[in-house]
Amino acid sequence: MDNRPFDANRERELVVVAYALYVVGFFGMLAPSVLALGLNYWRRDRSGSCYGSHHRWMIRTFWWGVLWAAAGLFLFFALLGYAVLIVVSIWWVYRLIRGVLALVDEEAMPPSPLQVTSHSA
Repeated sequence: MDNRPFDANRERELVVVAYALYVVGFFGMLAPSVLALGLNYWRRDRSGSCYGSHHRWMIRTFWWGVLWAAAGLFLFFALLGYAVLIVVSIWWVYRLIRGVLALVDEEAMPPSPLQVTSHSA
């Protein structure tokens, strides 16, 4: 367990590293994205609300991207898979750009509509 005091600069750097790994992973190398996913799970509840929201954003991006990419690969030979894979790629890039721009502005990412928060009661 990490008992060090919260260091916003360190947390920001970890979020930047995770985004960078996802960008590299986008170009066909799954290993950097899996490393980023591990970093996201490790830091999501330890990074404060702003940076933690970025980790949760990237976790959702990864798993939804994997789900839709698998659907696209399944439909690949039906020619519909091409369209699915193109849309997933565009969506993935959009999510990364939106996250990075929010990080530059020090803004938190929105929670998932499925995420139960203390404010939803």
